[in-house]
Amino acid sequence: AGNIKIMAKYSDKLWINPTVSGGNFNVIYYNDRPVAVGRQLLIHDASGKLVYRKNIIVTGPYTTVNVDISNKPNGVYMLSVHRSDDQKIVTGKLVIQK
Repeated sequence: AGNIKIMAKYSDKLWINPTVSGGNFNVIYYNDRPVAVGRQLLIHDASGKLVYRKNIIVTGPYTTVNVDISNKPNGVYMLSVHRSDDQKIVTGKLVIQK
């Protein structure tokens, strides 16, 4: 019986639930770094216009952020998480359909 070694790199992952909604949804961000870090959550509409911005502090592996942009019109929106130096880390897509 040999030893099994599992290795992983630092990872930043994003889940949006539900991806199609009336504009109220949860963003679950995974970060396996062992220290608290600041992140910025941005949402742009299909034309590239910034419609939402929120600063978040990630203190554990999973951070859930409730987002309500139900005042925005139907359409496709791009969500992104950025580091404090403005570097984009991860992106996702959501749809508002009322």
